Amino acid sequence: MTMKTKACCSVAIMSLLSAVLAQPGAGTGSTGSPYTVVDQGPNHKTWQCVTATTNSAGKTIFRNHRYTEIATGMSRLSGGRWVDASDQIQITATGAQPC
Repeated sequence: MTMKTKACCSVAIMSLLSAVLAQPGAGTGSTGSPYTVVDQGPNHKTWQCVTATTNSAGKTIFRNHRYTEIATGMSRLSGGRWVDASDQIQITATGAQPC
């Protein structure tokens, strides 16, 4: 296994573990928001959620949980914004364009 392959596998495993361990509502007295995309580029998306946990003293503690999803070509520019890419194409009079 090459160093690059090991690094990619490590990133994938850490991302998966972060997502599983940071699930909102996992603990007693905790509530959370759903994960939302807070940053997006051509090859990544950063997801985040906020959880609120009440400790035994009644104090509410807010925590940010985030992970970065990485894939080649996962987004494309449309109107100056990154949007999810698709493998679908539409045939046009001058060739083809993404759907």
